[in-house]
Amino acid sequence: MRHEDLHILTVDKYKYSTDGRLSVAYDEEQHEWLLKIQGVTQHDAGRYECQVSTKPVLSFIVNLEVVDAPPTTTPFPKLRDAEKPADAPRAEKQVPSATILNGPEIYVHRGSLINLTCIVDHTTERPLYIVWYHYNEVIDYESVGGKVIVTQSGHNTVSHLLVERAKSSYSGKYTCRPSNGEDATVMLHVLNGES
Repeated sequence: MRHEDLHILTVDKYKYSTDGRLSVAYDEEQHEWLLKIQGVTQHDAGRYECQVSTKPVLSFIVNLEVVDAPPTTTPFPKLRDAEKPADAPRAEKQVPSATILNGPEIYVHRGSLINLTCIVDHTTERPLYIVWYHYNEVIDYESVGGKVIVTQSGHNTVSHLLVERAKSSYSGKYTCRPSNGEDATVMLHVLNGES
């Protein structure tokens, strides 16, 4: 259901909205209902509610904010708005983007401490959480097996993935994914000796 107009969009797999951009799907593997909106516009922003017909009714509300994608190039990277030419485009709200320091390739020696540092530059709002992945496996937030994740919020959000005593099996693709932005990826290489 969309809160702004109290319009029922879907019930089960049936669509009640006449908007052709909307579709609903059920992911049996994940046990998740997915509401998909193609070609999102500013008009789609607002609160959406998913309800489960139980007693009492279970519901989950999501606030959808529509922002512009990050630019692929920055025409005036070091100039403040006041210093830009009058006809220069003004920056709109953008999706937060992540960067892993010293990427895209990082080399460490076997047995050393791995410190992957992800910086999330948030132009709209701070991410609610940051998830780290090794290949496609979520890295647990607990300090299990010598892995620790420390996240700090300030002007930017910084997340450190610390891994004690690097092993060859720790090599591979690591991804830092903020809850509300674009992720960053790095390839970690654990060296067995001097190379």
